Amino acid sequence: MDLVLEQPHHLHWLWAVAALAALGVLSLRGTRRRLLRFAELPLLGRVAPSFSLSRSALRLVLFVASLGLVTVAMADPRWGVFYTDIPRRGLDVMVLLDVSRSMLAEDARPNRLERAKQAISDVVETLGGDRVGLMVFAGDASLVCPLTLSYESFRTSLREADIRSADRGGSMIGDALRAAAASFLDPADEEPQEGKVILLVTDGEDLGSLPVEAAAQMRESRKVRTYTVGIGDATEGATIPIVEGGGRTDLTYDGQVVRSRMDAELLAKIATAGDGAFIPLGTATGDVGAMFQRVTEGLTVREGATGPVRQRHPRFQLFAGAALALLVAECLVSGRRRSRHSKEVAP
Repeated sequence: MDLVLEQPHHLHWLWAVAALAALGVLSLRGTRRRLLRFAELPLLGRVAPSFSLSRSALRLVLFVASLGLVTVAMADPRWGVFYTDIPRRGLDVMVLLDVSRSMLAEDARPNRLERAKQAISDVVETLGGDRVGLMVFAGDASLVCPLTLSYESFRTSLREADIRSADRGGSMIGDALRAAAASFLDPADEEPQEGKVILLVTDGEDLGSLPVEAAAQMRESRKVRTYTVGIGDATEGATIPIVEGGGRTDLTYDGQVVRSRMDAELLAKIATAGDGAFIPLGTATGDVGAMFQRVTEGLTVREGATGPVRQRHPRFQLFAGAALALLVAECLVSGRRRSRHSKEVAP
């Protein structure tokens, strides 16, 4: 069926649904115990003929099931492949993904790295036949997916990227920009061509690698534009979790807990020097794909050409519709049953 969840981190809400279900079961059991103190089970039908424990349980099941379906719908399930012809602009987009330890901060949910990967997936959905590649970086940069039209290959490389993908720790944005620009070199090109884009997705922390100068140099000498996407809170920041010996603690330096903040000022300067644009995503869940498409709208290189792009049908509507139906059913089921002896009293 080729099922893919575009927003899988929303499935964490299933824990909350399970907790609500457990509370509901405990409440029903408490109600039953209180009734049994009042009267024996055979007498309950006479003492409280309108009360129905089974109907209350059914309402709980319908309510919990509807919440579960809403959670699945939030995860944006997609299956069923279709192809659409989309105009090709002829862009080459090299994505630079920060996999340094600071990207584990959880001010962006579920953490900065996973939110960055989702933002990159949004961008790929809008490329329309342009080539895309992936480099990951921390203290050094590694090419994990060369420029390609196979978006499935790119997505596979993106899913596998984590903080272990870089050989060295740290955050050297300038070195990563230079490595990304070098990946565009084509021996067939007699001189640099327009249409080459670097998309830098990071929290902006840098260890003095001169990224602004690197972006300016790449634009001037190789005609490479640099666009930046900032992930993380720029004001309060967040601690960096580490897991050691089965326990979880926060990263410290000189006895002080480290707080990582998104450096919006640096990322804006990099984008300006690279003749691109800065997308300050922060901790939000905005559609970065639409934002990137808007800021690169004028970068058409070859007009008129089209190419098939493989996409999946969004299916969240099915789960949302089923959830709504269950909620309506839950409202229609009364917690009490009608007494067979009740009669309508005439006025």
